Formats: sequence, structure tokens, C-alpha cells
Amino acid sequence: MEKKLELRKSYRTKNDFAKDVNLIFKNAKDYNKPNTIYYRYAVNLEEYIKPHLEHMTEPSEIELQEYDQSDDKKVVKKEEQ
Repeated sequence: MEKKLELRKSYRTKNDFAKDVNLIFKNAKDYNKPNTIYYRYAVNLEEYIKPHLEHMTEPSEIELQEYDQSDDKKVVKKEEQ
């Protein structure tokens, strides 16, 4: 997930992002026993994050275009202005 965010190329919809977030919670619960801190933290964080994911808005077409075009050259152009 961190690499996807750094590369700025993967999350074009809130659903794409939510799928990865939910996969993290699922894995934490699948690979840890319910009495572990990892499982409990996954449950607690999932309960906290869920309403926030539901209220996220989809990016606009302009935001997606800016997202697709973002690279070091664009940052330099902004600094030159």
C-alpha cells in the first residue's frame, strides 16, 4: 500500500483504496489469533476507519488528471511560476 501511494499510480477510486485497507484488516485477523494484540488492534482500527471510508468522496476528473500527470517535472513547473 505504501508503494502504491508513493508511486501515485494505483488508487484511482475510493473503492480501490478501501479494498487494500480492508485486506490489511482481513490479513491481520486471518493470521493472528483473536487473543493477540495484532488481532484486537485490527478490529479496533477497522471499526474506526470504516465510517471514514464510507464518507470518502470519489476524486473528480480534474483531480484524476492532475494525479495522472504528477511527476517531478510538474513540481518544478509549479516552483518556477
